[in-house]
Amino acid sequence: GASELLNDVFSPGKKISMVLQEEHKATYCNRIIKARREINTMLPTESFSGFVRANFASHLFPFTFCTYRFHLFSILSVSRLPDQKQKKVKIVQRRIFKKNGFFYFRFFNEIYKVEKYFYKGKLFTN
Repeated sequence: GASELLNDVFSPGKKISMVLQEEHKATYCNRIIKARREINTMLPTESFSGFVRANFASHLFPFTFCTYRFHLFSILSVSRLPDQKQKKVKIVQRRIFKKNGFFYFRFFNEIYKVEKYFYKGKLFTN
């Protein structure tokens, strides 16, 4: 396999010369990441917005997710509400709620506005 090939290439006595890569022949492979994470498994010490950013990749699905009204709600982007707005939003018992046409997510004592998400198989952006 690949390890045997690398061992052969770097074996003693082999002469290796560097060659500039031709850009038009270059390929790219996306980094493999943990592609999904159910929000209910996150700890209060974790950064919700940071995890959503780290877990987002446009080629992967379902990203950071939960269920809302029995449908997959996959969160692509959030923004934390400023402290003064945090106090104005009524604390509800649900983790995810809709107010004035926007979705919000309550992660422990912080409230985030959901900026971009998949719901019922469609992409939405606020």
